[in-house]
Formats: sequence, C-alpha cells, structure tokens
Amino acid sequence: MPLVALRVVPESLLRKRLELHKICAADVVSALMTIPVVISMAWMGFGVWALVAGGLVAPLVQSTINFSFVRWKPGLRVGSRRFRDVLHYSLATLGSRICWALYEQADAFVLGKGSGDAVLGFYSMAKQLTLFPVEKISGVVNQLMGPVMAELQADKEGMRAAFLRVVRLVAWTAFPLCVGLMLMAQDLVQVTLTEKWMTAVPMIQVLCLYAMIRSLAVLFPPVLMARYRAKFLFSYNVVLLGVMPAAFWAGSVWWGAMGVAVAWVAVYPIVLASMAREALQAISLSPKTLWRHLWPPMAATSVMVATVLIVYRGASSWRDGLVVSRLALAALAGTAAYGTALLGCGGPVRGEIQELAGWMFRSGRPLTVAK
Repeated sequence: MPLVALRVVPESLLRKRLELHKICAADVVSALMTIPVVISMAWMGFGVWALVAGGLVAPLVQSTINFSFVRWKPGLRVGSRRFRDVLHYSLATLGSRICWALYEQADAFVLGKGSGDAVLGFYSMAKQLTLFPVEKISGVVNQLMGPVMAELQADKEGMRAAFLRVVRLVAWTAFPLCVGLMLMAQDLVQVTLTEKWMTAVPMIQVLCLYAMIRSLAVLFPPVLMARYRAKFLFSYNVVLLGVMPAAFWAGSVWWGAMGVAVAWVAVYPIVLASMAREALQAISLSPKTLWRHLWPPMAATSVMVATVLIVYRGASSWRDGLVVSRLALAALAGTAAYGTALLGCGGPVRGEIQELAGWMFRSGRPLTVAK
C-alpha cells in the first residue's frame, strides 16, 4: 500500500497535464519488468511469494518512472494555511467513495440474502453484461474528465464547453450500445452464454436503461470536484446509501431479481437529479442547453431501433439454427442505420470522434476544448 500511495501525486500531476501517454509508458515498463520476476520466482519454487514479489515490483517501478516524468519532488514541510481545507476536501472525497462502494454492492447483498445464490448469479451476470461497455467508456472518460475540469476550474465557459463535448462523445457512444444490447439481448445470450442463462434476459433489458443513465451520471462528479463541491458529493452519496438498499429490499420482496433491477431504473434517477442540477448550476449550464446536445444521439438511436426491429420482424420465422445469422444481420443493419444518422445529424461530434481517436492512438497531444 505505501508503494501504491507513492505514485498518487506524480500520476495525478501527469493526468492534470493530460500526459496520459507517459502513464501508459510507466505501466508498460512496469509490466515488462514485473513479469520476468514473477515467472522466474515461480520457476524456482517460491510459490505464491512470486505473486507477492510482483505486487511489490510493479508499483515501485511505476512510482519511479512517474517521478522521473513529472520532475517533481515532495518537500519536508507538513501543513500550510490550506491544510484544513485540503483535509476537509480529502475526507469528503473519501467518504463519498466509501458510500459509493457500499451502495453499489448493496443490490447483490440484499438479493443474495433474500433470494439465494442462483437468483443472484443470474442478476450478477445481467448487471455485468450491461455495465461492461459503459464502464469501459467511463474509464476512458474519467481519465480525461478529471484533469480537464481541474485545469479549467476557474474558467466556467471553458468548463461548459469541455463538459458538453464529453456529453456528446459519451451519448453518441453509449446510447446505441445500451439500446442495441437491450434489443438483441435474447439472441446474444443464447449465442454467447447458451440457453441456461436465458432467465437473465429480462433483467439485462431493464438494466440497459440504468446503464444509459449511468453513462451520463459519471460525468457530473468531476465537475463538482473541480468546483470544490466535495461536501455536496458526500451528502449525495450518503442519501444514496440510505435510499438504494431500501429500494433494493422492496424490489426483491415485490419481484425478486427483476424488482432489484427496476429499483435501479425507478429510484436512482430521482436522487441523481439533485446531483445533475448542482453540477449544471456550478458551471452555469441550463438543462435546455444540455438537452440540445442530447437529442441528436437519441434521435439517431431511435433510427437504429426502428431498423433493428424491422430486421427482427422479417427474421422472426428463422429457425434456431440461424440465430447467429439473425444476430449478425440485426447488428450490421443497426450499425449502418446509426452510422448514417451520425453523418446526417452528428454535427461537431464527427470531428471530435476523429480527434479523440487520433489523440489516443497517434499523437498523444492534448485535446483542444471547442467552445
């Protein structure tokens, strides 16, 4: 843990500078140095101690490289005039993350206690499948969103422009993935997980709505953190920690695993509205302006939905042996329809997607903030 803690500050400074390619380089070098150590120790008969050694070598190498990249050294002075503010901010952030971790797992705890392992297994698989694409997107977004908002914290206009840009990118990416999974869940589960997991299909379809909401929900905390609203975030997560387990319990009593899934869709957005309102007020952004940037991806997703439903209606009589073909045809048709809609009403997001892809895979140069 101390070795991991050592790299927090230099890695955060690199993220603030958007020098993520240097963080990636540190990760690659640490892996190249750790793997030979683990394999050689395992070959020599050290057993699980080989894994322990890997757990020590990796953060040590990462910290060393990050310090060399950032060209920053900690001083010996403890405390300052801002120490109390920093402490309160850090404690509020820590409390928020603890509450978040607890209520995120409360659904599994409540369902496991009330309905048993088998039902929990179907629910967990459904949740894992629906949140997988969103978590991958949010992982990339959070790497960019936090540093960008921290850098622009004194510039509300710049924060609004950056926030709306990320909203467009996330909505155009996450909405079709979530809705597409909802439409094709039955065939996808049958092909990838086999018939024994078909019980999870209704839960997948409901949780896809939650995944869409969550894809946007992860964009608000970086704004609030940059505007020093850590105490509000802590209060918000405390409310969720009190409300969501109760909703999960009521849902499980009413409808089992399906009731828990419905609780995510019915209750979570009500509490989320308070955080969204606070974040929008922090950067002086009106809900009407936000909606103006959300309706194009929603319209394009509607076009995709209509196309996929037409394909499924035409292929409804296909035998079970043609499930893979039907799934592939629906996916290709939906992708083509969505791509066409993107070209028609995508607006600035087309260039932003190209710029983001080029930044990630080629140049590593910081992204510009379109106003």
